[in-house]
Amino acid sequence: GIALTGWPPLPATVRGDWTIPTGWTLAADVPPETYSVAFHLMQGDTFITGSDAGLPGRRFGLLAHTLALADVPPGTYGLHLVVYAWRSGARLTLTRADGTTGTSLLLGTVQVTR
Repeated sequence: GIALTGWPPLPATVRGDWTIPTGWTLAADVPPETYSVAFHLMQGDTFITGSDAGLPGRRFGLLAHTLALADVPPGTYGLHLVVYAWRSGARLTLTRADGTTGTSLLLGTVQVTR
């Protein structure tokens, strides 16, 4: 009942503070103030930096996530999406349009530059 319904294509390169605007649609049966969404910048299995925020408390809402990259060394990183119950930390299983599932989905890669 939670869907990422809008976000821009990933840029090839990023630096400084990178803001990712997102749109979310929630089904009527999704309890309010229960879930958060996080974007994790990863290098392999290593967490580098991230941003998380509570999902909007209505059926459709916009969120902007900002990743601070000033201390991130130049290189190629994967951007992962996680949705979790913020009280327990339990992650939801996510499904991409292509059928790929997981509790952390790779959205693509970006090159961090100075």
